[in-house]
Amino acid sequence: MGEIVQLTQKIYPLIFISALLFTLIDTQISYSSSGSLTAEVTSKGLDSTSNDELYEIEKRQTLGTDIQQAKPHAPLLQLTKAEKAWLQNHKSIRISGPRAFPPFHFFDAHGNAQGVAADYVDLICDLLQVTPDVQSDLFWPEVLKKSQDKEIDLISISAKSTDREKYLLFTDSYLSFPLVIVTKTDAPFVSGMGNLHDKTIALVKGNVTYDLILKDKINFSPYFVKTPLEALQAVSSGEADATIENLAATTYLILHNGLTNLKIAAPTHYKNYDLYIAVRKDWPELVLIINKVLSSITPEQHTEILNRWLNVRYEYGISKRDVVKWILLIIGIFAAILLLVTLWNRRLNREIRERKQTEQILSESETRFKALHNASFGGISIHDKGIILECNRGLAEMTGYSTTELIGMNGLMLIAERYRDYVMSKILAGDENPYEAVGLRKNGEEYPMRLEARNVPYKGQNMRTVEFRDITKQKQAEKALRLTRFSLEHASDSIFWTTPGARIVDVNEAACRSLGYTRQELLQMTMLDINPHYSAEQWPQHFAELRSCDSLKFESEQLTKDGRLIPVEIVANYVRYESEELNCSFVRDISNRKRAEEERIGFEKKLLHTQKLESLGVMAGGIAHDFNNLLMSIMGNADLALMRLNPQSPAVDNLKSIEKATASAADLAKQMLAYSGKGKFVVENIDLNNLLEEMLHMLEVSISKKAVLRLNPFQPLPQVEADATQLRQVIMNLIINASEAIGDKSGVIAISTGCMDCDRRYLENVWLDENLSAGLYVYLEIADTGCGMDKNTMSKLFDPFFTTKFTGRGLGMAAVLGIIRGHKGAIKVYSEINKGTSFKILLPASDKPVEFFNENNHTNDWKGSGTVLLVDDEESVRGVGIEMLKELGFETITANDGCEAVEQFKNNPAISFVILDLTMPHMDGEQCFRELRQLQPDIKVIMSSGFSNDEITQKFVGKGLAGFLQKPYKLSMLKEVIRKIPGATE
Repeated sequence: MGEIVQLTQKIYPLIFISALLFTLIDTQISYSSSGSLTAEVTSKGLDSTSNDELYEIEKRQTLGTDIQQAKPHAPLLQLTKAEKAWLQNHKSIRISGPRAFPPFHFFDAHGNAQGVAADYVDLICDLLQVTPDVQSDLFWPEVLKKSQDKEIDLISISAKSTDREKYLLFTDSYLSFPLVIVTKTDAPFVSGMGNLHDKTIALVKGNVTYDLILKDKINFSPYFVKTPLEALQAVSSGEADATIENLAATTYLILHNGLTNLKIAAPTHYKNYDLYIAVRKDWPELVLIINKVLSSITPEQHTEILNRWLNVRYEYGISKRDVVKWILLIIGIFAAILLLVTLWNRRLNREIRERKQTEQILSESETRFKALHNASFGGISIHDKGIILECNRGLAEMTGYSTTELIGMNGLMLIAERYRDYVMSKILAGDENPYEAVGLRKNGEEYPMRLEARNVPYKGQNMRTVEFRDITKQKQAEKALRLTRFSLEHASDSIFWTTPGARIVDVNEAACRSLGYTRQELLQMTMLDINPHYSAEQWPQHFAELRSCDSLKFESEQLTKDGRLIPVEIVANYVRYESEELNCSFVRDISNRKRAEEERIGFEKKLLHTQKLESLGVMAGGIAHDFNNLLMSIMGNADLALMRLNPQSPAVDNLKSIEKATASAADLAKQMLAYSGKGKFVVENIDLNNLLEEMLHMLEVSISKKAVLRLNPFQPLPQVEADATQLRQVIMNLIINASEAIGDKSGVIAISTGCMDCDRRYLENVWLDENLSAGLYVYLEIADTGCGMDKNTMSKLFDPFFTTKFTGRGLGMAAVLGIIRGHKGAIKVYSEINKGTSFKILLPASDKPVEFFNENNHTNDWKGSGTVLLVDDEESVRGVGIEMLKELGFETITANDGCEAVEQFKNNPAISFVILDLTMPHMDGEQCFRELRQLQPDIKVIMSSGFSNDEITQKFVGKGLAGFLQKPYKLSMLKEVIRKIPGATE
């Protein structure tokens, strides 16, 4: 009796399952006969496609669509100022999409874009207030080509691929559909992609589906078409065996084009076919804006768009011809089950007795297992298909759930959502290797975890035991280590880790760049290989010093791979890592600093020398100025005495001697003025070659008999604006110095000329480089093979009163420097002991025609008339001046400074012109000149000074100066200057 009851209990579920199956078959047949297109699945197909898979496909398909659900309350569209500005600059956007891809994107007879994607794009354009410029009638390859050439700004719908991402940006996915296999209704059964080997598959050219099939390594023949409709038509006509397309487009095209001989044969294993809006690569701003718009679209707006185009439901069903097969199969299974139940029931009692005995043993074992289970420091669970059957206290403490809450929970709920598919794939594969994921606590907090699973028998079944480990602290330590390493690698200074034995154990990238070695090469070397200042014996002493001080800072040098020695600053730090001693050295290349220091020292030396020369120049100019005033009195009185004496008088010879001595003293004053750069120049355009030809004989007789003079002129040579007398003095001084440097030995003195274009870099290393501008310079080079000079001698070469001669005065080279400075030139000096010396004089090339400014074609019998105001602070100069002006026919009024001169001018309106000294106390000549011009704008003023004509001309250029007299001057010079003043008559 018990066996009959047990048999009945086993039969009832079978009867119930059979009834349910007949009902399902009946329902599917009815659904298919109602006129809806139904995908057929044969009995073979049911065996190969699980109920769960079919249910999942059916659950997410409404017209085959898996539209991403909008958020319950979409946020308002909020754009930044930069995004609004971008839209203002792009009011029109060129838009296109597939020519025939219904129901997503296609064009009607009037060229208007239609479909789901077109509606989304229209809604986006309305919200952003931009004008869509729709590019119609383009097939998909043409759309891709134009977007690649930036002739299309936005594609309304596109799948994502690696190739397209090279020239397109993609928004968030806004449509998603499963891909299905479509065949003819009478085609052989297809359960998946594996049945498509050696088949012809129709594919839209350029579609990513082609790449997906290639990755599956399916041997197939592609049949390329331009649109999904053409692909379906190719299958319908038998030109292709199948096509793979998204479910929504397929069902739409089958309904609207009457392709009743087609069926959806099977789903593919590919993930949902995600579709995006694609934007040209250089418009990332538009991608961000569109993503915001998609997030702001309300659920009602999504539903309205989808319902407009997607309104038919398709399901997989069973064809009528398979019903009989199913019934016969179920009857056979039912009979077999009855037989098995009878045999099984007999064994059942015996197994129950054995089970009670084993349960006792298992109970004791389980008690011991739980003790070990709860003693684990990590979380442990046992689950079956993801459902937790058992867990320890460690898992509860880790996740925040109680053990009661955990048992029966799906273990995937303890995993962050984005990692659940990954973890599930590990479970399905039975993977027993440890892996990492992100855990989710009860309070929503995420944390990093490591999982390791074992497939173990549990209560008579194969279960999966999983150990959970919270690795938050480990991850933090790894991150800190990565940041530290990143900082070291990106440090600008070189970093070396070395042992007490000088072996290099680690370096950063800066060290490799600085020395030119790879990291692998440096790790095979020691510090002795790259630091030439340490030997194997010295290094232990260095490390011992470092150990006692903890840190050392010093300068040294390092040897690069290409053999260069670079100066470095080293900060060495003693580090004890675990039980190991290390030296962590920070090494900085100080080449630029050293170069800057050398340049600074050179500049300071040059500045000091310039200041010294300037100070001595001011002193020399002041002495020469006062000296000229004295010479003016002597020369003027001697000149007047000679004019008034009888030529037969015995005093004439004495006066001429005085005049000759005065001229020599004036030459000395000129030399001092030349050193100060304020000498009197008679400027003319000079050809240096002609000047040297004229001087050649005089130079040859001036040098030693054992010295050979060679002239190497450059032809043609640009002219220079210079004083020929001053240049002769420079040449003579340098030639005589060269001859004396050769001495009693035989030697050569070479005089060369030429021109060169000098840039600022070349002019930085010359004497007198201040205010020199780059450009064309004429040079005069005098080189000898004499004894040469050392650096100390060269540094004092142009100092006043410095000489290496026993009888020298030390003014020759100082005068040379002053003359060249007055001509706005420069000097370069090269010299080596026992090899000779070279002086290169650089003078600016002139672009003026040859003319002389010191012509004197006037007669000696000229006389003037009128009243002259003579202003000078030296009484002797005023006295001589009165006598000279009287000889020339003028009456004279005198003043001893500028203030008195202004008063005298106010009181004597009949003054014809003024002779005005430049340097005076109280009010100097320049200020007095301005005061006189205010009293009478057209007043004629002759300026008198011991300084040069060039300096006075520059100071008073454009101010109406009538003339210039350089002290000391003779009567003839005074007469020539006055004759040039308009209004001075005979």
